Amino acid sequence: MLTRRTFVASAAALAALPAVAAEQSETRYPAAAVRDDLDAIWSALIDVGVDPFQTADRAVVERLYQESRKRMIADLTLREAWLAIAPVLGALNDGHVGLGYPDPLNAAVRRFPLRFALSDTDAVVVRSDRTQTIPIGSTLVSVDGIPAEIFRATALASLGGQTRALRRSRVTGSGPLASVALFGDKPSYAVAWIASDGATHTAPIAARAATPGSADPVVAPYAYRTLENGSVGLIDYRSCEDQQKFITFLTTTLDAINAAPIRALIVDIRQNGGGDSSLNDLLWENFSTKAFKQFGGVAVKSCARLKREYGREKYVRYYGQRAWDAADGTIFHDGGDPHADLIVHPADNDPQWYKGKIYLLIGPATFSSAMSCALAAKDYGLATIVGEETGEPVESTGEVYTFTSPQLGLRAYLTTKVFLPPKSHPPGQGVVPDVIVPTTLADRAAGRDPVLERTLALIAASS
Repeated sequence: MLTRRTFVASAAALAALPAVAAEQSETRYPAAAVRDDLDAIWSALIDVGVDPFQTADRAVVERLYQESRKRMIADLTLREAWLAIAPVLGALNDGHVGLGYPDPLNAAVRRFPLRFALSDTDAVVVRSDRTQTIPIGSTLVSVDGIPAEIFRATALASLGGQTRALRRSRVTGSGPLASVALFGDKPSYAVAWIASDGATHTAPIAARAATPGSADPVVAPYAYRTLENGSVGLIDYRSCEDQQKFITFLTTTLDAINAAPIRALIVDIRQNGGGDSSLNDLLWENFSTKAFKQFGGVAVKSCARLKREYGREKYVRYYGQRAWDAADGTIFHDGGDPHADLIVHPADNDPQWYKGKIYLLIGPATFSSAMSCALAAKDYGLATIVGEETGEPVESTGEVYTFTSPQLGLRAYLTTKVFLPPKSHPPGQGVVPDVIVPTTLADRAAGRDPVLERTLALIAASS
């Protein structure tokens, strides 16, 4: 549930707006236009959500919405508008829900040079620096004179999540949104930090240049390699995307395993942010002999807005024929994908089938469809799970609808389904590993991977 403390943090982030006023060169929008966008986003949220307040206190969120509206009395830049609106969505405590930018600020998010994390004491620490100036784990003091405490309050208020672990994970994954909102889009940033020796340092940290070829290198959504002199296989499953490409990948991987047998397979989904859950069915059908399912039920709401925008074919594919035929607002607790809660029975006569031991690596950034991949493994014993609990709880939302605000073009990401786990789990709990192995910032700074190391030790011990 949303607490009073969360509401205070949201108000604090909004109150910080005068201290982080945008450069005069940025376009300013009339306050009325920003209010209209907030109203349009709120209306879309109510229209498409099955239960948009299931992880929040509706009265508190509605109060924040109204108070945010009242604060919009002066013209605002895009960044200021994001700071004003994003906490309303963040207060829903739903890791799928949030506010994005239109271009060109999306490019600014990619150029921002730093990634932050929260320490055990909730201090803001540097997780990565593209310029390699600031050591990993250093404590942030300020950026362009704006204190780290303002960044922390803004990010936590604006980037919601059902659990503390997910909110902390989003400070790293989505934190650059808050960074750009607060610090702007600049060639460099004046950063102050405290190093491990206790000394305070300051330096200009350059943004990534906006030139051709300067984009982040493309990382394959999935890849296969071997470890331990070829005796252990490892699938880096980084994103649940492109079903046909994934089928080709699985076929190639099985061919490689059959040509060079392994004694164990590791599937790493610690950095998988989700996508199409049907890819997980394909994974487990090819690498497990056990029956399984990812969901125990799916709730959807018949929605006239989505019917108009998606058309019949797309709408029925996502939400089912019953939802299409039903009156606006009708909720089906067993609706949506008619196959979502059915047991999958892998064929037992496929010569390509991998029948060896499987280890699944998970962590706080294992999110959305990746979480349901881990959930199937947990509830049906498909693999030995190693790492840290998923940030997202097993009862979650999904099937994101992107709404573009009519005046400023801000992108609101809203959820349209509720997914239930196959088996009973404590409320608010994610997928819990069979073997819990944390990874610290010190591990990352030293280039260590204790989760993988422990998994290889488990494999060696079982041989």
